[in-house]
Amino acid sequence: MTTIDMSKLAVYFLADMSTSMDEKDGRLMNAREVGVTLAEDVAELDDNGMIHFVTFGGRVVDHGEVDLAKIEEFYKAPKPRGTTPMAKALLAIEAPVARRMTGSEAAHQLVIILTDGEPDNKQDVIKALVTLTVNVTSQSQIAFLFVQVGTDQGAKDYLDLLDNSAKSVTKGIDLVKTLHFSQISDYGVAELVELAFNG
Repeated sequence: MTTIDMSKLAVYFLADMSTSMDEKDGRLMNAREVGVTLAEDVAELDDNGMIHFVTFGGRVVDHGEVDLAKIEEFYKAPKPRGTTPMAKALLAIEAPVARRMTGSEAAHQLVIILTDGEPDNKQDVIKALVTLTVNVTSQSQIAFLFVQVGTDQGAKDYLDLLDNSAKSVTKGIDLVKTLHFSQISDYGVAELVELAFNG
């Protein structure tokens, strides 16, 4: 089992703001609740108390490192639009991920992706994961936690497939974990982090 030094945890939060998030099944409300709760919990563990925040929908917006108040403010008036450019959102954090992979800024990096559906291009997501993990040598360096909101079966099937197959493109290291938003409350924040890093 991979053990994580929580004092060296760096967190990225990628939030899906595509048009489908505005469906009338409550997924936007669920995303708001889960997103803010997750951000609040992991911010307490993050090495500097800040979270690298990226939103993706009509366009990808890299908000950089923000505090919890910024994420709460964003979710007060979200404007879902466009498609689901998940791969571009992942690549938006390429530079800080690479910087924190080794050297004096080395950290355990947790990338949380909150989404309700399938990405625009599934193959591009795989390519993005390959790019972000090119310098990975151990499971403790980075983990990707995909959290599904909504009940879209296609999204569930895709995320399950990603969970089960990503290992084949990340140097044989299990770096991807997927959960449904309803499962988040089953874990304390430290347990969730450990779960993510242990596939």
